[in-house]
Amino acid sequence: MKYKIINKLKEFLVGISFMTVFGIIDNGGLFIGMDAIENKIISMGYSSLVAAGIGNAFSDAIGALCGGYISNKLYKILKINGSRTIIQQTIGVVIGCMIPVIILMLLTK
Repeated sequence: MKYKIINKLKEFLVGISFMTVFGIIDNGGLFIGMDAIENKIISMGYSSLVAAGIGNAFSDAIGALCGGYISNKLYKILKINGSRTIIQQTIGVVIGCMIPVIILMLLTK
């Protein structure tokens, strides 16, 4: 019984790993990247929304690559069968996206 509960918890945590890493890199990368590119893009005559869209595309791509890599490694290392559910992905992305927001809130208060 205890082994089954531990195994289910392990499956759940590995299942949320992709979107958690994605969310951390997506928002964290966006916050850092926007500082670097926003003024340059605006100086080229584009709006801050265009800058945000470009920044979001790059942070999404990096987040997907890193999240997928880490998640695939965890599935192999921990020998987890199956795939992540929509609920796991949703929980993972909310947790991952909120971590950089909370850090930013704490740093700017």
